[in-house]
Amino acid sequence: MKDSMLPFLFIAQIALIWSAVRRARKVGKISSSQSTSLYAAVFLLALWTPITAFLALSGIYTSPSVLESLPGLWVSMVPAVILFVPWIASASFRDSVNRVIDAVGLHNVVFFEGLRVLAIGGIVKGLRGEFSAELAFYLGIPDLIFGALSLWSGYQLYKGSLSLKWVLALNAYGFLIIVPGGVVLMNLGILGPWHIIHTTPDMVSMFQYPMALAPTAVVPIFVVINSFIVNYVLTHNKAKAVRISVTDSNLRLSA
Repeated sequence: MKDSMLPFLFIAQIALIWSAVRRARKVGKISSSQSTSLYAAVFLLALWTPITAFLALSGIYTSPSVLESLPGLWVSMVPAVILFVPWIASASFRDSVNRVIDAVGLHNVVFFEGLRVLAIGGIVKGLRGEFSAELAFYLGIPDLIFGALSLWSGYQLYKGSLSLKWVLALNAYGFLIIVPGGVVLMNLGILGPWHIIHTTPDMVSMFQYPMALAPTAVVPIFVVINSFIVNYVLTHNKAKAVRISVTDSNLRLSA
């Protein structure tokens, strides 16, 4: 399990998100205060990762008391809270996220989601018997499909030949793979009240380093980005509808 791309994938996530905020500030899409709040969220994500790595390496995640507490329901909450709390609480934060997407281009953000094709690593481990086959196939294969579709969709968006409705549906699919799909599946394969899958190797490996980085850092970040894109598309469509309504009103007045 040591030959994992997860640490590098997390570094790529942080680096790309940081550079996206930097670009948005550089081109004047966001203000200094907005960039500061976004940088703070990225910094907290980066700070959380060595903490969760330590918890995995020290065996805390795999202790019976933790495994029996349905960790699949809460283990991913730290990065989700870091990003969702300011997003829900602050209209300025939501606006700044949308402006960052504008600055880098929706197609590039969707391309970024294509990194989920790296789920193929877990599928290969499942085939080798190094990793839970249930997680590898029932979670890894849908995630691999999402990543491949994201790469294709990013290219189509770049060419201007893809509907935003498709982007909305794709990101809803990307979200639902993990919530509730992956959340429930993890708890079915570890000790606790939901334990019904008894296989070897079991799903406890999801809470060992480096695999623990997936549910506690990498995957939650991707899921939050799914939510951000859904909001971006809905906001874009709403603004477009308002513009059409105003245009129609002006035409009627001039007539």
